[in-house]
Amino acid sequence: GGIYGGTLTATGCAIEDNTASSADGGGLCNVSGQVSGCSIAGNTSAGRGGGVYSGGSLTLSSCAIELNDSGSYGGAWYKAGGTASLQNSQVRNNSATTVGGIWVQSGGLTVLGTLFCGNGVNINGTWTNLGGNQLNGQCAPFCAGDSNGDTYIDARDVAELLSDWGACTATPCYSDFNSDGVVDARDLAYVLSGWGRCPGW
Repeated sequence: GGIYGGTLTATGCAIEDNTASSADGGGLCNVSGQVSGCSIAGNTSAGRGGGVYSGGSLTLSSCAIELNDSGSYGGAWYKAGGTASLQNSQVRNNSATTVGGIWVQSGGLTVLGTLFCGNGVNINGTWTNLGGNQLNGQCAPFCAGDSNGDTYIDARDVAELLSDWGACTATPCYSDFNSDGVVDARDLAYVLSGWGRCPGW
């Protein structure tokens, strides 16, 4: 997909919208090293690891791993072996046939100060929680109208809002954009009027 093999040092990069049409690792595959301050987003793999597939020693820090998709295991990251670390990052709205977040097959994974949301299953396998992590089901909106928190206001937000229709029963109630305790036509108006990417992206 994006980068294959070797020892990598990457800082402040955008590894986005790559496709591994018949293999693993849509964004990164079989790399080790240090990746910091990077966006790993919108990548697709027919195999394991929509965003990242790794088998060696890899550290991801201050990264946004989001909107990646795997046709197999681990939408965000498939960790096949080696030691790995995830620090002060966001793992958001990734998807896969099995486990949208991180699939830890073997080796060690330590996680510190990282937000997980919108991945279905956030982490599968053995990992060490170093603290400060949030493992949430749904992502909070980035802007009014963004029901599913993926920075886009589109048909998926309409579907999310319609599934939440009526009196708020969950806390927080993300589709209640006007904070009146009810998801109704007034909240739908936020979605329709804000259609497109959230401001600032």
